[in-house]
Amino acid sequence: MKKFISRLYNRYKAIPAPMSSNLRILFILKERYAYGSYSMNYSSGLYNSAKFCSDMLAAAGYTTKLVEVLDNNSIDHEVTIFQPDIVIIEALWVVPEKFDILQMLHPTVNWIVRIHSEAPFLAQEGIGIDWLSHYPLNYSNVFVAVNSKEAEIELLSFYPEKGINPDKLLYLPTYYPAPDDTLYFKSFSGGVLNVACMGAIRQLKNVLIQAMAAMRFAEETGWHLRFHINGDIFDAEGRPTNKSLTALFEDTDYELIRHKWMEHDEFIAFLAGIDVGMQVSFSETFCIVAADYVASGVPVVGSPAIKWLDKRSQTDTIKVQSIADHIGTALRNRGMIDANLEHLQEYSRNAKKAWLEVLRNF
Repeated sequence: MKKFISRLYNRYKAIPAPMSSNLRILFILKERYAYGSYSMNYSSGLYNSAKFCSDMLAAAGYTTKLVEVLDNNSIDHEVTIFQPDIVIIEALWVVPEKFDILQMLHPTVNWIVRIHSEAPFLAQEGIGIDWLSHYPLNYSNVFVAVNSKEAEIELLSFYPEKGINPDKLLYLPTYYPAPDDTLYFKSFSGGVLNVACMGAIRQLKNVLIQAMAAMRFAEETGWHLRFHINGDIFDAEGRPTNKSLTALFEDTDYELIRHKWMEHDEFIAFLAGIDVGMQVSFSETFCIVAADYVASGVPVVGSPAIKWLDKRSQTDTIKVQSIADHIGTALRNRGMIDANLEHLQEYSRNAKKAWLEVLRNF
């Protein structure tokens, strides 16, 4: 684990400082009670994404800070303390009208609302399109940022029609501190197969079909399956899927293993015991869990939604047999691990460039 953390630290040190780095940048997340704990206690994907970007910018010479607040009314306090030039609001939770007050209190601050969803997830948030239209149209110093090119295309499909200046839309992708080489070297000879399908249990994460595919593969090989997921059976958001997963594994010899939410370094250590990582999602803008698999040296079965993954690691999202076949391919083809790491490294280099380019305009 120390070796892995050292690689991440060296990765940040290697980022060159910008020509001018006087900007003070404050990242703000909202505390949320989910999966049995506030995100400040157990790392969420959103927290990790913001932390990686904040650390990267700090290593590049900017002054950054990452905080979590209780709600909209807590923002002013943190801004007053840190006195930032730019505030990045992570995800959709600040009501547009709040900026009427925030702009009066902090007239020199530029605000960026950074979303981590594409249209399929936004469709599940009734306020998504309304707020993403309201922010850039009604406030001169409030911008919207996306972390995927597809999300950028989606918003630009209607922004001009609504009279929104396309320059108010920024591309700030997820930065991941990809190591120079993988943490673990795994060898698998069969017998007991540990499959991780970690992260939030949401409908668009497609966990049930992935579990079925893992069971199909285990049946074909005669191996014992241990299928690992995050969370508790009583998690409200994932309750329907959790109920289905419980029924799926009931009266079988296979194991469904639920894990509490972990800090990021703890999660990386956990991956040492995993043979295959699955993230065959219907929609993703980046997928930090898949990046963690790759950085750790875990073979990955993903979907085309994770665009940076090697094509050989991407499978159909609804065909059980196709997903099962890809599990076998991932286990047999060790070269896919190196290919995925190279893709991740390239993505991270480009993400850093995108951030520095945007910040030069402020």
